[in-house]
Amino acid sequence: MDRPLSGRLCNRDETRLKQNYVKVKAGIEPRRMIDFLFSKGFLNNDEKELISNKQSREDRAEVLLQRVLHCGPGEGYSIFLQALDEAGYSHLSTLLRCPEQNAMNQAASNAIHKPARH
Repeated sequence: MDRPLSGRLCNRDETRLKQNYVKVKAGIEPRRMIDFLFSKGFLNNDEKELISNKQSREDRAEVLLQRVLHCGPGEGYSIFLQALDEAGYSHLSTLLRCPEQNAMNQAASNAIHKPARH
């Protein structure tokens, strides 16, 4: 990647990430992802160190997700999804790829588990 990734995500990707922000933030350990993100040019050395040096997992996740939100409308979001897959978080990358399908699955699951009213 020749140029730094910056700017806002495209609307679709930004919406997907914001809708799932709490789940993603709670579900990742960014230290498992930063080497991959650095190798792909998603993170520069300063960003890598900033994330690594945060004391709590939650703080590391917050910094990383803010970086994702400001990685621009290009390939950065896809790189982040690849990093999730590489780190063993494919359930989260799937959620961020197609939340509409996940919402339908959740609604179907809720309908199955609701007790019948008499």
